[in-house]
Amino acid sequence: MTSAKVGLALLGLGRIGQVHLDIILSSQRANLLWVVEENTALAESVMKGRDLLGKLRIVSNDKFDNILLDPLVQGVYICTPTDTHTALVRKALAAGKAVFCEKPLSEELADIKACYDDAEKYGAKLFCAFNRHFDHGIRSMYEKVRSGGLGKLYMVKTTFHDTPLWMGAPTFSQTFLIHDVDLLCWFADALPDTVVVQATTNIKEVADKSDVDTVGVLMRFPCGMLGILDFCKYSPYGYDVRLEVSGSKGMEVTDAKPISYVKSYAPNGRFAEDIHASFPERFNQSYTSEQEHFLDVIQGKAELEVKRIFSERAAIVIDAIKESYRTGQVISLKK
Repeated sequence: MTSAKVGLALLGLGRIGQVHLDIILSSQRANLLWVVEENTALAESVMKGRDLLGKLRIVSNDKFDNILLDPLVQGVYICTPTDTHTALVRKALAAGKAVFCEKPLSEELADIKACYDDAEKYGAKLFCAFNRHFDHGIRSMYEKVRSGGLGKLYMVKTTFHDTPLWMGAPTFSQTFLIHDVDLLCWFADALPDTVVVQATTNIKEVADKSDVDTVGVLMRFPCGMLGILDFCKYSPYGYDVRLEVSGSKGMEVTDAKPISYVKSYAPNGRFAEDIHASFPERFNQSYTSEQEHFLDVIQGKAELEVKRIFSERAAIVIDAIKESYRTGQVISLKK
């Protein structure tokens, strides 16, 4: 166990890479040794905007092997496009580095299993970034359920209405649905027995891609709990993430988090309460908390909370969602 700063390398300076860049740099426990970004214009823009030009070592992808040879690098953050995750994760694990990988590890269950097999083989830590496990509101609801505070679970409903409209992945992918699927399985502590989906398209840009933008999923779990997933690819009123958990002893709800808790009332009787514009603002606290957990794991201060089963369950359920949409049938996952 050590309290020295943890040496880190960060791969990727896209949307989520920049989120983690800022959080790493704000930590008193982390030392960012390397940044890997192939797009030099992007890297320069990101660094210039943060007054970091010339202050961080930024290299291209072909230098990744050299970074893995650096004994000061204890952890690697992988924030590159999803289709690159598996190869990068496995290479870093083989080098004995702790790996923080943005979700999902892969869109393919076989690749996910291979990553965790390697983590076990090399004795390295693999953290898939289910950041909502570390959101204070969601976590407090989960702990109340586990303690029996809500009694027998009746229903858990997730709402995810995204903004801005992002066309970087199809709707029926882990990129979009993984958090909600994971939360439903996490609260039930199981895979669902059955999965059925309905979906439609309302947005022209999405229709032009032959995709859907509005999705409802119903799951039934072995404990009798119903799970409802409510997803929309674009919300005109802000980034809307909610969770509702009901049981035999009551119900708890986490609402769309407002920018502040001040409500403004006008003479006409109307009031406005702005919510966040996108995910980096809404989940800033949980991104910071998950990093603290990752650093604790590296330093031997905590056991890894986000388990292999979470990634595997999400992949299995999302494959079932795709199959239900394709066939129009209820999909059974009972063994």
